[in-house]
Amino acid sequence: MKKYLLRILLGLTFFVFSLFFILWGAITLGILSVGISPYAHYKLNQKESQLIEASIARFREKIENAQFDQIKNELIQNGRDEWLQNYTMQKVENIREEFGKPQSIEFFRALPPKPVNKYFENLSGTLYMVSYFTKAEKGEFSEHFDWIINENDEVTLLTYSGNKMQDWEIKNRERESFINANYPNEIRIPFGERFIEIRY
Repeated sequence: MKKYLLRILLGLTFFVFSLFFILWGAITLGILSVGISPYAHYKLNQKESQLIEASIARFREKIENAQFDQIKNELIQNGRDEWLQNYTMQKVENIREEFGKPQSIEFFRALPPKPVNKYFENLSGTLYMVSYFTKAEKGEFSEHFDWIINENDEVTLLTYSGNKMQDWEIKNRERESFINANYPNEIRIPFGERFIEIRY
């Protein structure tokens, strides 16, 4: 019996090492890319993308038409106090002054959607925390939106911020663009709140 168990253990050990060396060889030769996903790496589905991007377009329209009270009303509806309202409008003003009118957006990251009442009392719906890269008249910057989507697919703004792109964002974007271009297929293995990505 002991010999039988020993053979099984040796066989499993040989299999694991063989698999490791095959993977290592495939990675070295550029056939595979293996890594652990970033923390914020939820991919919006088509419906979610359409709802959120339409909301961003309306947000821009309000800014263009100086309908700042409408933006503030959304923030008030979602329990944002006067300080956060003013902070949001100051961010909008600073970004507009530095970069000019936005022209296009590129999805960057999103956290997995969660019930908003997990974080905020007296609110209902699903919270989407989404980041984009935005091209504008005078350059490119990063934007972060927190949206609440209710059961009727109504989307309201919870928080907004925009900033000059950080080095880590630029590096991550370059890496992800390279991987997406060269390894179009993927296998995901759950790993806590993240997952191991095997791209090929």
